[in-house]
Amino acid sequence: MNQLELEYARKRKGKSKEDMAAAIGKSVVSYGKKERGEISFNDDEKLVIVRELDLTPEQFNTIFLTADYRIGKYLHRNHSHGHFTAERR
Repeated sequence: MNQLELEYARKRKGKSKEDMAAAIGKSVVSYGKKERGEISFNDDEKLVIVRELDLTPEQFNTIFLTADYRIGKYLHRNHSHGHFTAERR
């Protein structure tokens, strides 16, 4: 996980750690540990983050995925808007 990119994405959206902690249903301390990479985000938390920060597929890749992981597991193209939508498939 790329901690700095996640922090930058959060700040660009004007979200605080408190906002993100509430969104994923965790304490601020727990979210902080996750953002610093001390604890991993689970898949459902990643999907919430994608929605909250309106991440592009490229941003998602940069923040969460290793080179050998496939983005298609998490995102699919919303053809009517040309964006990717986060949901489990």
